[in-house]
Amino acid sequence: MDFDDLIIDLVRKAEPDLDARLENQAEALKELECTNPVLGRWIDEYDVEYLIAAFKLDDDEFSSNFPEMGHLNQHDRSQIIEAFETHFDQCPHCYLKRGYDLEMNARIERVYRLNNAEVMQHLQASRVTRPKPEVVAAVADAANDAAQAAAAKRARK
Repeated sequence: MDFDDLIIDLVRKAEPDLDARLENQAEALKELECTNPVLGRWIDEYDVEYLIAAFKLDDDEFSSNFPEMGHLNQHDRSQIIEAFETHFDQCPHCYLKRGYDLEMNARIERVYRLNNAEVMQHLQASRVTRPKPEVVAAVADAANDAAQAAAAKRARK
């Protein structure tokens, strides 16, 4: 079993109604039309957090991972991110998709926390190659940001 399958199985065990909920979400998204199909196509195709994180990479890392868009510099990509953020505020379809993505990411993070030992055992057994230091740093930054956001949310309550 590969890593993705393990996570999917763990989420399904934790939430037996997951498939039905995902089907309902897909139907809800179909009922709303995107107000900007050019941006909406990107948002529908990718997880929103992944999409934004990809555009936030430094120039070298971005061009290495996305050579067909390597001509876009940090400033260009920051303008693209701003366009996405504005679009989320103006488009009911993409606003909803972003919410669904954030909800799914929270589910995955919760399942990971509850099954950390099993996940680590799987990773060790599958002899995953050591990730690049910049990938580890990016994941650590994302985890830190998520933890800070959760702490701020708890503090507001």
